[in-house]
Parts: sequence; structure tokens; C-alpha cells
Amino acid sequence: MAISKLREDFTDDLTVAGYAEKTVSNYVACVRRMAEHYWQSPDTLNERQIKKYIIELIDSELSASYIKQVCRSTELFWILTLKRDWKALGIIRPKALKTLPVVLSKQEIQKLLDATPNLKYRAIFALLYSAGLRLNETLHLKLADFDKERKTIRVNFAKFGIQRYSLFSDNARDIMKEYYIKYHPSATGWFFFSGQYPDMPLNCRSVQTEFQKSVQRAGIQKNVRPHTLRHSFATHLLEADVNLRVIQVLLGHKHVSSTAIYTHVSNTTLTSVKSPFDVK
Repeated sequence: MAISKLREDFTDDLTVAGYAEKTVSNYVACVRRMAEHYWQSPDTLNERQIKKYIIELIDSELSASYIKQVCRSTELFWILTLKRDWKALGIIRPKALKTLPVVLSKQEIQKLLDATPNLKYRAIFALLYSAGLRLNETLHLKLADFDKERKTIRVNFAKFGIQRYSLFSDNARDIMKEYYIKYHPSATGWFFFSGQYPDMPLNCRSVQTEFQKSVQRAGIQKNVRPHTLRHSFATHLLEADVNLRVIQVLLGHKHVSSTAIYTHVSNTTLTSVKSPFDVK
């Protein structure tokens, strides 16, 4: 089968399976790089070649998370597009190292918003923090998803395809109202639409680029990205004594263990304990 046709089929298969646009792009790129490594069409690769390629990545000391991504993308390509038995290959994904999330303080987040002159991006950043949304979830919101009476936001394009509700804060509502007056998003289209292609949602990469510009203007020295605002949302709720199970529901985590990582970065958790060096 032609490589371009395989790429198109794999992209469609991942999209139908509910994977986010960025994830689809990353997975397709992983399979493409492996095929280019052997100068072969990916559907002609065998078990030995796949295992050898993964071993080479490990020997190159690439991150465990990237190698895990390569394994997962190859697995999905094998199962969804080629309709082959992946388990028969006996390839096990390496465990990714658990790293603690970087968190911004409330003061730093305000500085970030103040350093974002473009109203569209300021509105997006405000939602990422105030509702704890993922970037892809935010960019796929529609006007009908905002319920100002119940103060909730319906998240339709959620990870794993599980719809949920999150918070629609008063401060975020004021910014969304200002945004609506200026940009007039349609009732049926995307709330944050692309200026170049109005029937398409805003591109993730443009948001990421503007975020880094705002970070620099705000003088924030931490290594942060848009997802940091979601981490900050969860951590600040935990510091306000919100139940961990409630935070799990708001974030859309499948397992509470995913939410529990924020207990490791919560300032309330850390400052409530005295170092034995300070105990007399």
C-alpha cells in the first residue's frame, strides 16, 4: 500500500478512536520516523526490525516517555490500521518516569494574564486555569457549552471520550463576555475559531507560541507550558481543602491516583510539616 494512503488511514483511525489532534500528529510522526529509519513502508516492517529500533532508541538515552510513545503509536498502527495481532510481537512499553508538575502561583498567573494583550489568548489562558481544562478541550468548546446560570462548562472533547462538567468562574465569565462582544463566535461554530479558517478551531501551536511570549513578558522563569495552568488549577484547589475526589471529577481523571500527584506539590501539604532540623 502507498505510504501516503497508510498515513491517511492511520490518521483517520486515530481520529475516529477519539485521540486529540496533537496526539494524532505525534503518533503519525513516530511511525513515519521508524519507517524512514529503515527506508521501508511501515506495513512491511517485521517484529525484529521494530524491536531493534526500540532498542536503538533506548541506547540513544532518549526519554522513557518518548520511547513509550513510539511503542504506543506502533501498537495502534498495527492494530487499527494493519489489523494485525500486536500481542504476538511480545513488545512491552517501558514505564515512563513520574515527574512532578510545575505549578504557578496565583500571583504569577495574574502576571501572565496581564502580560497577554491579545484578548483571544487571554480568554483561553483564563479558561485553562479557571476550569482546569486541557488545551485541546478548550479549543473545541462551543457557545452552548457555557452555562452561566449553573456556572458550569460542558467538556465534550475530553480525553478518553468521557464528557464532564467543570467550573465556569465569575472572573472567567467576564473575560468570555468581553471576548464574545469583540469576536462574535457563532452559536454552532467553535468558540475559539481560527482567524484564517473560521469553521476550524484555533490551532494548538499558535496558542503555545503566544503562551511562551506571555511567559517572557511576565518575567516568569519557570519551565512552563499551557498545561501548567491545569496543574495550577488542581494544586490551588487542593490547597483550598477541596476534596481530592472532587478534583478528580473536575479534571476528568480515570483514576484518583492520577490526581494524587498534586499532593506532592501542594504548598499546604509541604508547609504543614516541620523539618526535624527545626524541631527543638
